[in-house]
Amino acid sequence: VAALRFSGRWSKSVFKKKSKELLEELDKAKIKTTGNVFSMRYNGPFTPWFLRRNEVAVPIELES
Repeated sequence: VAALRFSGRWSKSVFKKKSKELLEELDKAKIKTTGNVFSMRYNGPFTPWFLRRNEVAVPIELES
């Protein structure tokens, strides 16, 4: 799995933007993905927005 970490609030627009960033970086590195991008959110709803930790991730193909 390849992941891109970011802080702040999670929203659909942020998810789309960060997903695009992740996929562009993987494409530059010539790393193939094997599934869909998904999100991971680690903090509770009462955590201040600037302290929240989030990630977008995607399964990747391992070279043998």
